[in-house]
Amino acid sequence: MIYVNRNINATFRKFILSIFINLILFINSISIIQAYDLLDLRYLFILCYGNLNANTSNFTILIMFWSLHQIYLLYILRNHIEKDMHTAVYIMIRARSRTIWLMRKYCSLFIHVLIYYLFQIIVLALIGYFADFKIENFRYFIQDLTIMYIIQVLTAYFWIILNNVLTLKIKSIHAFSMTVIINTISLLQISIET
Repeated sequence: MIYVNRNINATFRKFILSIFINLILFINSISIIQAYDLLDLRYLFILCYGNLNANTSNFTILIMFWSLHQIYLLYILRNHIEKDMHTAVYIMIRARSRTIWLMRKYCSLFIHVLIYYLFQIIVLALIGYFADFKIENFRYFIQDLTIMYIIQVLTAYFWIILNNVLTLKIKSIHAFSMTVIINTISLLQISIET
């Protein structure tokens, strides 16, 4: 019973922190959006989740917006596969093969990422709704939101898989640091190439 309560409390704290991250993104975005008088929910999502325009003067802020959720999610799931390796003998006896076990872990990671970003979209939409943001063109809103959701989910999933594979070879903190550095360098590469 105590283990379940600790697990629920830890999950609750993670969700509260993710809501706080959304509030930080919203507070930073609101000044930019209000300066252009664009109270459309679509522009809020584009600024928070989909804008990596390297030609803007505030590209560093846009990189922060883009990667803040990814880094937080990477931190939460940084040793998802490795933590079960302590009971590997028991797992390998119950599972038909290591490949099936590993595929289940990859699927589990993917589902975590899907649910996390779906939760973030709902939270940001509610925050925008309470701040009087409207949807001007529903078709463009759904289209842009779907594209941003897919890109964010696949990008975060790639980095989480890379980190979990590295965690099997090196310590978790070193794998996390390496993954964040590689992620940052790849994002900065965008600004160098443009």
